[in-house]
Amino acid sequence: MKNLFLFLSIFIPLIGCNQTNSTSSKTTNQSISYDTLKNEINELESILLKAQDAKKDKISAEALISKSELFVKQFPKDTSAALVLFKAADVSRGLGEYGKAIQMWGKVWRDYPDFEKAPLALFLQGFTFDANLQDKANAKKYYEQFSEKYPNDKLVEQVNMLLSVIGKSSEELIHEFKKKNE
Repeated sequence: MKNLFLFLSIFIPLIGCNQTNSTSSKTTNQSISYDTLKNEINELESILLKAQDAKKDKISAEALISKSELFVKQFPKDTSAALVLFKAADVSRGLGEYGKAIQMWGKVWRDYPDFEKAPLALFLQGFTFDANLQDKANAKKYYEQFSEKYPNDKLVEQVNMLLSVIGKSSEELIHEFKKKNE
């Protein structure tokens, strides 16, 4: 009995130490170096470019999205963070994960307003609601927000055209077209 007690008094603390070390090493693994993460993202982008469709290599597409989100979380001030996030949103849309794409594009234009593709990110939010989700109310909201925020952007003409037809039936559009051409 004494030997069992002695064994347990030595063994139990060792188990506790082991579990603590195991947990801390998992946390450390969550933090990947800048170069490693950038290289993995670039490699996954190359793989997906060859596949030409995110759905053809869903594993690589999901890995790219995950690593891109991690990159932006760890290095939000990096000059390439906005582009990494923008591309990941595009891959999400390619996978049919429209909500995730919309959320990421929102983060692009809100968190990186000086990024050259920030207006396109806002446009793509509206367009995804419109074309993919058939949610005309949200599409209209984002198109209007685009027109207000970027009135001089090259896409504003397209956005205004989309706003003029959103929610109208095919018959209404045909009638308007005929009336316009009379």
